[in-house]
Order: sequence, then structure tokens, then C-alpha cells
Amino acid sequence: MSRQSSIEYGKLKTDLSEIRDIRTYHDLFHEGPCCLDESEWKDLDMDDLFDFADRCITPVGEMLLYSKLHHMNVDPYADERELTAERIDSDEKFRKDVESSLSDLAGRKGDAVRHLLGMKVSLSRYHRFFRLLLAGEIAAIVSSWIFLPPAFAIIISVMLAIANAAVHFWNKTYVEVYLRPLVQLEKLRKASVKLSSLTPEGTFGDVKRQTDEMSALSRKISIFGMGRVMESDLMMVFNSLIELGKMIFLVEPLYTYAILKDIEDISGSARRLIGYIGEWDTSYSIASLRRWMDSERMRWSRPIFDRNRLDLHIEDMSHPLIDGCVANSISIDKSVIITGSNMSGKSSFLKTIGINIAASYALGTCFATTLEMPYSRLHTVLSVSDDIGEGRSYYYSEALRIKSIIDRCRTKNNGLMDIVLIDEIFKGTNTIERISIADAVIRYLSALDGTYVLVSTHDIELARSFRETLDTYHFSESMHDGKLVFNYRLTPGVEYTRNAISILKNCGYPDEIIRNAESNTLKVSANMDSISL
Repeated sequence: MSRQSSIEYGKLKTDLSEIRDIRTYHDLFHEGPCCLDESEWKDLDMDDLFDFADRCITPVGEMLLYSKLHHMNVDPYADERELTAERIDSDEKFRKDVESSLSDLAGRKGDAVRHLLGMKVSLSRYHRFFRLLLAGEIAAIVSSWIFLPPAFAIIISVMLAIANAAVHFWNKTYVEVYLRPLVQLEKLRKASVKLSSLTPEGTFGDVKRQTDEMSALSRKISIFGMGRVMESDLMMVFNSLIELGKMIFLVEPLYTYAILKDIEDISGSARRLIGYIGEWDTSYSIASLRRWMDSERMRWSRPIFDRNRLDLHIEDMSHPLIDGCVANSISIDKSVIITGSNMSGKSSFLKTIGINIAASYALGTCFATTLEMPYSRLHTVLSVSDDIGEGRSYYYSEALRIKSIIDRCRTKNNGLMDIVLIDEIFKGTNTIERISIADAVIRYLSALDGTYVLVSTHDIELARSFRETLDTYHFSESMHDGKLVFNYRLTPGVEYTRNAISILKNCGYPDEIIRNAESNTLKVSANMDSISL
């Protein structure tokens, strides 16, 4: 779920809306090799990041922001979006003008816009014959009044009028399904015209052709009278007479056929206007988010992308959704092995890196003092689950996902760096095979040109095998008054403390289980310490 309300600049949203609706744009236009797939999206809890970052005024902006958070692409509008966000924050009059321009599309009524995307029309086979039908009816009525007695002429005219009324109301189904969403095009057009007038230099491209096309279409749609407000009894009578005339002369069925023949062109123009308005709204959202983070004294900065860099450098990085998150820094110029005991912070650290990279692309904002990196692709395997329906075990599911990453990393895309995040690598299988396979996979990925893999593991033996070739870090904890205390600080080296038995103690396990577990640990450790790969 996502929040939506009449947004106040620099504040949180409060109301909820459906991600199912918001994701429409992404579902239709998610092409591209640098797009997070659904597994990676879930790995990083990106729905939660979307909720946190979203300060859009309109559902249109929400749809575009949601799509942007999936993509790790070089954005052609990044500089314009940054300049617009800065002006929105610094120029109150400009900000009010943007809010006013977007206000007609605000609220959940604006969700109708999503129906314009990828619209497919299936008209009745009868629609194409209505023009001939009307011509035939007019000829029949005229002939009846010329050649038949008035009584017969009246009966024929009334029967044809009733038939046309039936066709008129039958056609209302097509009006509701296909034409009512098009009413939103007029709101899109008006908002686009207002926004384009704010920056004559043409921020986010020129949409004049699309607004002109929409203006002509809006005039055609106005014949259906959708959204008409009855202001007085006289207007109600007038509109009733208009409706009667439309029934008699099959106006709506004829216009329905004429308008919907060109629906594919309409969809293309609608997508352009949605993208244009979405760019403005996401700029507003970014400016509002930054203002809010400043008010909350949250750390943020603009990321620096450099095509010539060969490393990823992050200082004082934190996770925006973890209260009191401990900031950590890291420079990555080779693959990294991270060890640490349960709950020490390994998984959260990998998610923090992933979220900061995703936010850097989509929001031009990172949650760190400094983030400098080349343009990169992000791959993650952080939360794997078995698939009972497909008959896949945890280990098999993880093996398939890592194989997919290997295939993508072997195929370079425009020289982009590949950053791979894997949490608790191959934990779904036995110790001997886990260490053996993980070692082989890490060595293979690390040897690929422009590929950096960051792996967390409980296996100290695995980390020791890479001490001379890769960077190693660890998280640790200490005991105070019989309780585990975590500092969540990333520390160089492969030092490792075990805390699983301590956690059992804190959970109140019987002393006999604790004693046997500690005794078993000493026996197993003696053998494991001798492992060398």
C-alpha cells in the first residue's frame, strides 16, 4: 500500500492507495536491461522505500516514481529534474504554481488515467453499420410521411425512435468502458499546458503536439456530456432535450466508433503527457522529501556518477527506514566478504547499499554524506524462499537466481559496472558443499571484468580463504550483564564471534541443551578450523 492525500509540501503523506493501481505504468513499460526484477525489488523492500520517498501530488507522479525506482538507467532528464527540484524548494511562488497546475489530477479520481495506458478497444461488429442504419431510417421516415397516412407515419417514426433509444443506451456500455477514461485527457492537457508555461525553455521536452491533439479530441468527447454539472432546472431541461436529440439521431454510437478507431494513437499521446506530468510531479516529490529530511535532521546528499570511476565509495551511509540506523562507510574496488553473527547487521548493511544505489538513480538522492560511483547495474539475492507450487527447494531457488546473475554479468551492457549483493550465500545446503560451491561462485564472479560481488556469510572458513585476494569485513557484538549488545559497525578483517547459543540462553532453553550445544561446538570447531580452500 502507498500513501496518498492532499499533500503538504515537506510533510509525510497519510492516506493509503493501491500499489496495484500505481504499478500500471511500470507493468506496461518496464523494458530495459537495468531494471530490478520482482525478486530483487522484494529483496530491498522497495515498496517501503516508495512509501517513504513518495511525496507526489498526483497518481500520475506516483506511477512514474514507482517505475523509476525499478530502473538503474542513465536518465536523460536527471539534470532538468534536479534543477526543477531545487527551484521548487527555493522559489515559493514557483512551487505554488506547480501545485496549482497539478491539483486537478490530485486524489484518487486521477487513477482513471491508468486506464489510458495500453488501452485495447473491442467494438461491436454493429458499430460500423450505424451510419448506414441512420441514413436508412431517415429515408424510411421521409418516405412514410410522403406516401403513407399520417397515423402510419407517426407509428413508424415512434418505433424507429424507440429502436434508436435502445441502441443509444446499449452503446453506453462502450462509453463507460472506453470513453469515460478519455475524459481525463482534458485534465492531462490542461495540466501540461500550465506546466509548460512555467518554463518557456521547455523543461522535460516539448509537449505542444500532444496538447494540440488532445484539445481536438476533447472537443469530440464533449458531445457525450460526461462530467456535466446540472446547475439549474432550466439547464436540466435543456440537457434532456440534447439527450433526446442524440438518441434519435444515434449521435453517441456514431461518435464512439469515430473516436475509438484511433485509440492506439490516443494511447501514445496519453503516455507522453503522463510522462511529462510525472516528471514534474516527481521533481516536486524529491524536493518535498529533501525538505522533510532536513527538518528531521536525516543525512542525505546528491550522488556523484562518474563514468571513469572503477570503484564505489560511500561515506556515512544509513538506511532511511531504520530508526537510529548506525552509519557505515565503505570503498569497493574489489569483491567483498562480510562475516558476522546472527542479528549483527550483515543483511541490513547489504540492503542499505542496494537502497542507496536505487535511490541515487531514481531520486538523485542518497542517504549518505557521500556516494561516488560509476554507472552500474545492481543484482541481488537477499531473501530467497522455496516454491512449493513449482516444486523448488530453497537451495534450488537460490541456485537459479545466482545463475541468472552470472549470465547477466557475463554479458556486459555499455561498460556498466555490475554490483552483486548476496546474503548468506547457499545457506540452504550442507556445510561442506555450501563452502565449496560458494568459494567457486565468488571466485568466478570476482574474476569477471567490472563485477564486484558483496557476500555475507556465517562461514568463517569461507572468508579466510579470501583474505589475501578480496576485501574482508565483519560485524560483531559483545556481552554486557548477560545480554548481547550489537554496535552494527562495519570493521575490516575476518574476526568472528558466534552468538547462536547465547541467543538460545536468552530464549530460556533448558541448561542440558545449552551444555550439549557448547560441547558439540568445541568438537566441530576443531575440525572446521583445519579447512583450507
